[in-house]
Amino acid sequence: MIYTLQYLRAIAAIMVVMSHIAFKSTVAGADVFGGFRIGASGVDVFFVISGFVMAMIYWRTPHGIPSAGDFWLKRFVRIFPMYWLVTTAALALYLLSPSLVNANSGPTSIWRSYTLIPTLQQSDITFLIGPGWSLSFELYFYTIFSLIFLIPARRAGLTTALAIVLLLACGSLSGMFVTYLFTSPLLLEFAFGMLIFAWFAKARGRLPVMAGLACLAGGIGGFALLNMPGAFVLSERWWQAGIPAALLIVGALSLEPWAMARPSRLWLLLGDASYSLYLIHVFVLGAASRAFGLLQLRNYGPGVEIAFWCATLLATIAAGCIAHRLIERPMTRWIASRVRSWIASSWKFADRAPA
Repeated sequence: MIYTLQYLRAIAAIMVVMSHIAFKSTVAGADVFGGFRIGASGVDVFFVISGFVMAMIYWRTPHGIPSAGDFWLKRFVRIFPMYWLVTTAALALYLLSPSLVNANSGPTSIWRSYTLIPTLQQSDITFLIGPGWSLSFELYFYTIFSLIFLIPARRAGLTTALAIVLLLACGSLSGMFVTYLFTSPLLLEFAFGMLIFAWFAKARGRLPVMAGLACLAGGIGGFALLNMPGAFVLSERWWQAGIPAALLIVGALSLEPWAMARPSRLWLLLGDASYSLYLIHVFVLGAASRAFGLLQLRNYGPGVEIAFWCATLLATIAAGCIAHRLIERPMTRWIASRVRSWIASSWKFADRAPA
């Protein structure tokens, strides 16, 4: 475990929640959290972390077809069970009243929601769960990355993955082949993570602290600049948010020895619960937004509104932790054990079968 990455997962998830609170405050209230829209860049932090973690897994794992299969099994169990459960809950609400789901977005596609298959080009079609769009990018990157498990040489494998990602991203950057997902410039954020891992591994897990602190300051400053008018355009997001995210992660990793010596149980828990928090926060915020309107809290001034949304943030974080402990973790472990038992049984049956 890399402690600072766990902490950053927690921070990234909370950033996303804050960005959506800012949006709810704009729609239902007096826009008292306008400065927190930069929280949407928490997704970019997740992408860079994913690039780092996948490179680390590849570096530490034996290569070959069985390893590629094990890689996909772990990714599937990690993403889909909890996502499908939350998506099904959203589907129930959608069938009850479509306005309860994606009320401020475009038309909802049910089959795309369950498969995480987006449209080829930019579209207003949405998933039942808003955060699903980022999972589409994660799965696409995993698909690309899993291919290099067939390459035995570690350096050659990582170099190949980097080259593929860069070539695909250049399709949109050059204007030659522009698509929403397949050639998205956001793929470069995963590449940033892979490059950071290469540096981290070469430094044997000890990045220079002073350089790291400079990167940390640069990352925070870069995120602050996203509040400028016209910032955070999707076509430029890969550098507007991706570079600050990469700098933030480099800065955090430089403090890893300190984090290892003084681990925080709270932030480790929040990091573990970040996926559940990322998925279920839309339900908590949706309910809070409706309660805000029904109670007409906007009429009581910005102080009451700030207190309400701060309490909502704490309630959302608590809900994410509870969902992780009571649903995500036991469900994931049970499904993983069942799938592995099924695979083992299948192999034994195949070995006993007559030639």
